[in-house]
Amino acid sequence: MEARAELRYTRISPRKVGIVLDLIRNKPVDLAAAILKHTPKAACEDLQKLLKSAVSNAENNHSMDVSSLYVSECFVTPGPILKRFRPGPHGRGMRILKRTSHVTIVVKEKDDDNLVTTVSAPAEEKPANKPAATKPAAAKPAVKKAAAKPAAKKATDAKTTAKKSTAAKPAAKTTAAKSEAKKTGEKAETPVKKAAKAAASKVKEAEGEAKETVKKTTKAAEDIKENIADKAEDVKEAVTEKAEDIKETVTEKVEEIKEAKENEE
Repeated sequence: MEARAELRYTRISPRKVGIVLDLIRNKPVDLAAAILKHTPKAACEDLQKLLKSAVSNAENNHSMDVSSLYVSECFVTPGPILKRFRPGPHGRGMRILKRTSHVTIVVKEKDDDNLVTTVSAPAEEKPANKPAATKPAAAKPAVKKAAAKPAAKKATDAKTTAKKSTAAKPAAKTTAAKSEAKKTGEKAETPVKKAAKAAASKVKEAEGEAKETVKKTTKAAEDIKENIADKAEDVKEAVTEKAEDIKETVTEKVEEIKEAKENEE
């Protein structure tokens, strides 16, 4: 007996669904549900609902035992593709393919007979027969091992001495190389120091020149301010003088007009 559930026209690509289906194939229902719950994939939510519907179909429609169910088949097939467009460079239209998929999950019951035969296959009789053949064979290697131990010790001692001799040579080479590097470093440090001192002196000279230019600019600004203030005062005096002259001329003309009117009367 088997029960199945189908999910059609799901808005997700078949490749993404197939990655998750490979995780739950031939797994018990409880384990498959746990895998789908804790797997961070976009298709897991829909597949979890589909698995629950398959289990409910098996329980209600076929009266199957839920505890003995497992995912016997699960596959995905491509559905229709929705074609859309978005604007692209140079006035072109770039195509968008929105893929859909059809998913099916098939659930079956496990065979208890096969499980019993696979579990109860007696493997305990073989070790009962083996010890008789293994006991005499186990005594021989003990002698061989005991005889081989001094030879192994000699070989290890020879290896350690060879390693020490080989390790001493590179150590001497490294010390010689370090001493040569120190000498060359001392020789190479002198031109570097000279260049650093020259750069520092140049920096100091540039700082002094910058300070002098700042002083000159400040003095020039002060002189300009003084000149502007003097010119402003001169302009004010000239304006006041002209205003007074204008007032005097106006008053004189007014008096002349008054006198002329009086004479006419």
